[in-house]
Amino acid sequence: MTDLITATNIILSLKLFSVIGFFIALTISLWCYYRTRVKSYTWLYIMLAMFTGFILHGVRLVKEFVADPQMLELIKIELIPIFVVFLVAATFTIRKESGFPTITPARENNIMVKGELFEIAEGQNYLIMEEKFSKGINMFMHSLARGYEGLFISRLCPTKVRQNYKLEKTPCIWLTETSPENTLSLGPELEKMLQVVEDFIKKSGDINASPKIKWDEKSGEFIKRSGRGVIYLGGLDYLIEHNSFERALFFVERLTDKIRVSKCSLIISVNPYILDNNQKKLLEREFNIVEYLSEE
Repeated sequence: MTDLITATNIILSLKLFSVIGFFIALTISLWCYYRTRVKSYTWLYIMLAMFTGFILHGVRLVKEFVADPQMLELIKIELIPIFVVFLVAATFTIRKESGFPTITPARENNIMVKGELFEIAEGQNYLIMEEKFSKGINMFMHSLARGYEGLFISRLCPTKVRQNYKLEKTPCIWLTETSPENTLSLGPELEKMLQVVEDFIKKSGDINASPKIKWDEKSGEFIKRSGRGVIYLGGLDYLIEHNSFERALFFVERLTDKIRVSKCSLIISVNPYILDNNQKKLLEREFNIVEYLSEE
């Protein structure tokens, strides 16, 4: 028994455990990467780092059984900086992709709406093919007037949105790569946007997870929650332009699936002139189609 517990065997065991540990880490990072591959490179760099670490520790283990380990030692030395580079890249990517706007759902008071009335239903996704996005915004405003808590995401400046539509409490997110002060903004990172929407759904559209009564810091009193949310996205064109249609479609599929199992509704306006017929059909299968814009 004492012959088995030697320094050499202990070192070999530790190296074997290191190889197994990096293999497990590689498997987990590979799984996480495929779940977040919409537009997030964090897990890609982590996966590459774990793969490099797995090879590195594999070389260290094999070296114990090789008569002339000089070549393996050179390989090990070369792999160390590569491993470090991937970890540093993951760190910088995390800094870039982390930190998304904090969303606080709230009901608007005294909403005045005009135009055609269209009532939305919980757990439904609506697509409007339009060039100026007025129909989608009108649907959103009618939903707010009916007591829904809203999240407005578009390429429109939030200050002008609040002025034009008299919004006081509804979170308005500006799709832009700049970071204006005192303004909620998001770039074209699809994964980050999905996190923001998920946060809104948990707070507003999941009546079991959100309290029916909450404290409003502005008014200094408790207010009743509706338990229903509506999300307006008027920047799908922007997302397609900065990513690709395939990535944007994958994002939309994940988003609509989350809406279907919640008490929220989703309204998306998209300019039909940027899509070909096949792309339109792929989008249509995820939505209730509200209106098409005739191409005259």
